[in-house]
Amino acid sequence: MYGVDWLRPINWHTRSSICALVAVFLTVTACGGGGAGPRENSSTEQNARGELRIGLSSEPEHFAWGDGGEVGPIVNGNVLEPLLEKPGNGEPVQPRLAESYEVSDDRRSVTFKIRGATFHDGTEVSAADVVYSIEIMREIDDTFWSGPYEGVESVDAIGDRSVSIKLNAPTAESLVQLMAGELSLVIPEGSYEELRDGEAPIGTGPYRFSEWKPGSHVEISRFADYWGDAPNFATVTWQFFANSTASANAAQAGDVDVAYRMNEYELADVLDQTDGIAVENVGGAFYSAIWLNGAEPLFEDHRIRQAVAHAVDRQAIVDGAYAGRTDATCIPLDPPTGDAIPDLCPYEYDPARARELLEEAGVDDLRLELKILTGDQLSATIGDILISQMADVGITVETRAMEGGSWFADVFENKAYQLSLVTGAFISVEGIVGCPAVWTHDCVPDEVEATVNDAAVAPNPVTWSELRERAAEAHAEWAHWIPLTQTPILVVVPDDLVGISPLGTSGDEFDLRNLGWRD
Repeated sequence: MYGVDWLRPINWHTRSSICALVAVFLTVTACGGGGAGPRENSSTEQNARGELRIGLSSEPEHFAWGDGGEVGPIVNGNVLEPLLEKPGNGEPVQPRLAESYEVSDDRRSVTFKIRGATFHDGTEVSAADVVYSIEIMREIDDTFWSGPYEGVESVDAIGDRSVSIKLNAPTAESLVQLMAGELSLVIPEGSYEELRDGEAPIGTGPYRFSEWKPGSHVEISRFADYWGDAPNFATVTWQFFANSTASANAAQAGDVDVAYRMNEYELADVLDQTDGIAVENVGGAFYSAIWLNGAEPLFEDHRIRQAVAHAVDRQAIVDGAYAGRTDATCIPLDPPTGDAIPDLCPYEYDPARARELLEEAGVDDLRLELKILTGDQLSATIGDILISQMADVGITVETRAMEGGSWFADVFENKAYQLSLVTGAFISVEGIVGCPAVWTHDCVPDEVEATVNDAAVAPNPVTWSELRERAAEAHAEWAHWIPLTQTPILVVVPDDLVGISPLGTSGDEFDLRNLGWRD
């Protein structure tokens, strides 16, 4: 089987209280009466039209893969490029650093023709660089990075311009999808150690890494020898802030042009009322969910799991925790870049049915513990909503906030939890077929695993997507994890900035290629 169990949880939402956030924001805005007033300095007045300034809510520790959420927007696609890419509008995979690719008749190998491109250090990209980059991914001791490569038998250079990836099963379509994202970023041969140690990343993207001032900013500048169309901005400066509220305040004041990943949902309406700026949601690859521990004897009864699922009013979570800035979902996004979002909801909000199921199961006065991360106000807010919803069907839920290491040990390693909550999960259907699955510790029905395996050997992208969607739907019926919402990624932008696109190739990116000032 090609799939392996992997999941990448990201929590961006460590926030102060709602009141504190509003208080901080009001110190720099006049939001009484009819709105927040005009932006003090428009982007075109504040800086030269060839410059873009972006606020980021924290600073990367280094620029190697796996550093979390802050490296990706700066580097992915802008400085380093993948072999293929996937737009966020549902279009199929497209060539990027690979000029083209060819699938063998037996679907056990894919050959990539590498386009004539130049690294930022002036050297030409070769097949050896691509082989090196993929082999680094395969060796990283992390299931998110190396796990999807489990089905790869070998990676070989064919001359200077082509690379052949051989597979141990006819899973070519899955490989093609894998190459459309951060798992195929290409760097010069031998450069990973410098990248890992915090040196400037060298890639082939439209921007080269030009300056990093720790505690202040990173600057990237237009690469004159880029193989594709030149981007509009000569320089892009990523300015670091203590949190996303501070970066949003800076965007409102005109001190930066854009605030990326402004996940203070309560403030979005205030920002939308500020003349000259707007808040856009570019999210799609991440979602929030409840995990039920499959190793908990209580949850061996399918009816109890169903009762929990039927008790959840997702729209109340959208409105109460996300200020209406996202969409509810009953099915994990699949493919995770958001081009297939099924409408099926096996367990609609139905408290009466939840009570019936508990009665059928002979359960009275059910008490459950929900483990969340300390300091994660979003999780705390969702937890409070869930407590009320569960109480309505006769389930008593108590939340327990834990530090990250303890939470991870209990949920991931020790199976010592009943319910848990994740507010930023990136998952593929491969991650649901392990036995036991890493996070929920359950073994899915054979039909789910069979469908995932059928998708892995699908003969074309359409069949691949349809089968994966079917597997995700079937797994949702198993009810060991309960998807709640898509996780929004909010971006504060000036009205005269055009070319913002939804996340496509990966969950950590901010595509700068099409951005520009409105004429």
